[in-house]
Amino acid sequence: SIYEQLVKSLAEKDAKGALAASHSLKGMTANLSMLKLSELFARQVAFFRADRFEEASAMMPEIDDEFHRMIVLIEE
Repeated sequence: SIYEQLVKSLAEKDAKGALAASHSLKGMTANLSMLKLSELFARQVAFFRADRFEEASAMMPEIDDEFHRMIVLIEE
């Protein structure tokens, strides 16, 4: 999945791959009206584009929590 690509890119310190995955997820979540998650990805994309990889990576706990909250809601 694209989310798994984001996690893998971050683990490998692949800023270009992480930016691409985060940008795709931003668009997908916006199209699905997952506004909080889309806003988190938008902030993360901005960090990647500003060469602030560590700050982008540091957002993952909050992104992960919201991502999994959305999965639970969809599955209900």
